[in-house]
Amino acid sequence: MSKPKFELNFRQRRFVEAYCGQAEGNGVEAARIAGYGGGYQALGAAASRLLKNVKIQHAMTPRLVSPDLIMNREEMEATLSRMSREEESASIRLRAMEQLAKIQGLHLERHQIESRVELTDTRKELREMLERPELVSSVLALTSQLTRGVPEVETDVRADA
Repeated sequence: MSKPKFELNFRQRRFVEAYCGQAEGNGVEAARIAGYGGGYQALGAAASRLLKNVKIQHAMTPRLVSPDLIMNREEMEATLSRMSREEESASIRLRAMEQLAKIQGLHLERHQIESRVELTDTRKELREMLERPELVSSVLALTSQLTRGVPEVETDVRADA
């Protein structure tokens, strides 16, 4: 008698259950839980091979599409917190902390904005301003600031010019 087309052996079934459950999508951890042996690299190779297996993909499809697998905010925060504390890789821990900070609203993005201001006041407009006594001191202060350190700029504003 032949086996059904998508029947899995015991360890393959355990791998699917662990990958979709306790291991939370971590192939190396799922392979370890399923009973595959060896170190981290051997477990990683086994997980990679298993995840490419069509029978295993077929068995995982209904579990991965389930709405129960969609994480809510608390689950995300718990998972990222666990990763930031327990992962061996410093880069993974740091990335988990960054994502956790974004979720919690602690992450600020800063952008540098450059702008250029061009002065378009004409002499006529400056003269009109100087004719108003309340603006004279402001215009003189502004002119002084604008011409400070700038060589060969004419600052004398006369009515006959």
